[in-house]
Amino acid sequence: MNHQDQDEFGESSEVYFYNSLITTNDPNHSLSSLSFITTNDLNYSSKATYVTRKNENKDNTVDLISMINPVDQNGSSSSNSTLFSNFESSKNKEFNLGYIPIENTRKKSLDPEIQDYLIKIDLIQCQFVYPSKNQSSIKATEAGDMAFLYRCDQDVVSICFNKMQHEAAIPLSEITGFRTYDGKIIIKLKKGYQHSFNHHLGGFPYLLDPTPMIYDPSNNKFGGAQSLLLIPHSSKPSVLSSLELRIERLYFMKHGIRNEAISDDGLKIYVTFVFPHERRAVAFPINTPFHRVLIVIESRFGKKSPTLSYMIGRNDWIPINNDEIWQKIKGEALDDYTLLRLELHVDK
Repeated sequence: MNHQDQDEFGESSEVYFYNSLITTNDPNHSLSSLSFITTNDLNYSSKATYVTRKNENKDNTVDLISMINPVDQNGSSSSNSTLFSNFESSKNKEFNLGYIPIENTRKKSLDPEIQDYLIKIDLIQCQFVYPSKNQSSIKATEAGDMAFLYRCDQDVVSICFNKMQHEAAIPLSEITGFRTYDGKIIIKLKKGYQHSFNHHLGGFPYLLDPTPMIYDPSNNKFGGAQSLLLIPHSSKPSVLSSLELRIERLYFMKHGIRNEAISDDGLKIYVTFVFPHERRAVAFPINTPFHRVLIVIESRFGKKSPTLSYMIGRNDWIPINNDEIWQKIKGEALDDYTLLRLELHVDK
């Protein structure tokens, strides 16, 4: 029997994923793909070795996006089948660091429960919107001078500025909305939201614990703001979509909080999801990005990393796996410019 219900849901950026020391005695692992990374600022050299399973499918590739590692000061361990590095300084200090890879999303979805990693996106500007005074901003003076950081294990987002030496840290509990749109990051804040400032020696990557600051290095620009508009240096849509997806999963969905940054512009698209044994209908705002469709399928129907396809004609199927294809499919569904209807097949 069919059942229907409706609901409304209102490039050079860098992404870093960090983890702790990785060791393995598993005989099912082998070491391969030796490479070297150097950084002039810290005079470190890094030797990275990729750990693979001997019986792993060779087609299951790993996508590493501009990765670098800081020192893990907790020394905690993590899972196998990951990268690790040994950093050697001029004083012969050895640091064991671990990468968390992003596997090909066609094979396996990003695991929102992975902890102890950091996402970094370089910024050129942070704009502050206030309820009763003119906007202000902080601008980067050069590439790498300013960045957005998301510490997944701490439920904290940060804006780092002044050559990455000053950090404004905002707990996610002080945020009412988060979204990415048109290549930008939008953060809505609670009235009188709490935030703190830290000072980092030596800039990024941060190798030492920060020092809490008793004064505001932004000249009170963060104080009283109701929202932030972050403009990345340049970023791929997939990078920003991945960021929003992680925050949606790890905070808003996890705690059952409505994301107020997701607006409803009035025009709807009605999507019928065709599962093997049922059909379910959901109403979305017309400007809903593709990654939010995946979030709804996961949260409403318990389907992780679904494969969606749209049928054109009798036997022609188009797989939908990114925003570009999603926008084209929505254009196919336009009906009298007032109502959009789509029927998407869910294969998993």
